Formats: sequence, structure tokens, C-alpha cells
Amino acid sequence: MPKSDLDATDGLDAATLVAVVDTAPDAIVVVDAEYRIVVFNAAAGRMFGYRAKDVLQQPLWRLLPPSARSRHDRTLDLYGATGVTARHMASSQVMGRRADGHEFPVEASISRTQTAESIFFTAILRERP
Repeated sequence: MPKSDLDATDGLDAATLVAVVDTAPDAIVVVDAEYRIVVFNAAAGRMFGYRAKDVLQQPLWRLLPPSARSRHDRTLDLYGATGVTARHMASSQVMGRRADGHEFPVEASISRTQTAESIFFTAILRERP
């Protein structure tokens, strides 16, 4: 795995990293290899209408309309198998689903991270006007 210019051991402790993610203006949602939500920042809470404690460890499909769930799972399966993530904010629109059931368009940038323990998918999301 290539070394990043940002090394978490070089001045950023876990609490600081959590604070940085939680104050980001864009929604950040991270799921594990089983598509369970493991990170859900404050902007994601505002976007989807959930508190983090209500969605952490829940399946990602809670944030997706029923019509998009199987296609989205197939896309993440492909990303997991190949390691190639092709979704970038400007070229990718997906639909989200709020806690109240309202569906809305979202721009998404998706990346894949592999650690010694697991694979994670990070989505940075912006609601489309």
C-alpha cells in the first residue's frame, strides 16, 4: 500500500481526526466490507435526517431508495473485487433517501481503502440543487 503524504501518526491523534471529519462541510459516510455504516459525520446527519447513533452499524441501504439498492450493491461489489473506484463528484449522481422517506439527488465521490483487517468504502456526498 503506498504511503500517504498524511500520516496519522504525524500530529493527528484519533480525536483530532474525528473532529476534522465531523466538521467537514460535505457528508461523509464510510461503510465496511459488509456495507455496514461505520462513519457518519454531522453533515451526513443533516443531509439524511438521522443521528449517527441511529445508523452506525446499520446497512447502507437505509440511506438508499429501494430502486437503487441492488444496483448500488453490485457497484460496491465490483469496487471491492477490482479495487477500481470510478465515481467522482462531478460525474456521479445517485439518489439518497432521508429518514422521512423523501428521495433526493446526490453527487458522490467514492473511494476504496484496504487495511490489513478489511475493506472500507468512503463516500463524500453533496446534495444536488
